Amino acid sequence: MIVKKMPILQGFPDFETVKFFTGKFFQKYNFTPVFYDIETTGLSRNSTYLYLIGAVGIEDETWNFYQWMAENASEEETILRIFSQFLQQYNLMISYNGERFDQPYLEARYEKYGIPSPFTGKQSLDLYLTLKPLKSLLKLSAMKQPCMEEFLGIKDRIYDNGKECIKLYKDFLKKRDAFTADEILGITWRMCWDLEESLICWDIFASMMEIMKLHTVNLTETT
Repeated sequence: MIVKKMPILQGFPDFETVKFFTGKFFQKYNFTPVFYDIETTGLSRNSTYLYLIGAVGIEDETWNFYQWMAENASEEETILRIFSQFLQQYNLMISYNGERFDQPYLEARYEKYGIPSPFTGKQSLDLYLTLKPLKSLLKLSAMKQPCMEEFLGIKDRIYDNGKECIKLYKDFLKKRDAFTADEILGITWRMCWDLEESLICWDIFASMMEIMKLHTVNLTETT
């Protein structure tokens, strides 16, 4: 198993911004959010397996980026157990489409190994579901990352979709070389700022909250 941890020194929203824009969630005294994303060898929860988890959590007032990558299928259970323990310190799970894919997939894999779900009793904030009602207002053709970035005016990004990641991971399983492993982790560094989708959504979410606030104020002033 390959494990990486690194501090995020810039580019990620500060803790107070996250706290504010999570609305009702930030009212908890012990507010501990974590962003997470997974990579799997396919969509089926029964015939594929988890090979990578990326997460962003706060530690000592600094956001840190964590990655756990399985070097073979037999390490999936180990990663699941480590992630379960990791989540014990957090009470709000923030994801992008996590309630429809990531969490159900993980829960199915936890069940396979007889491991209690680490999501029990935790709050969930799915930014995809939060922003989906705004799709027409934002005039987005889709809710995918490129569309979000186009809305924000972000250009010259490098994309690697899920299928390309799976192909690269299969290459790693054959070669077992550090270069391919680093390439996978580099891709998921970009995708887990998928966690990058979450970052982009924070910007949109924050912008829309401000627009809606101003709209409400204007309506109040004119009535």
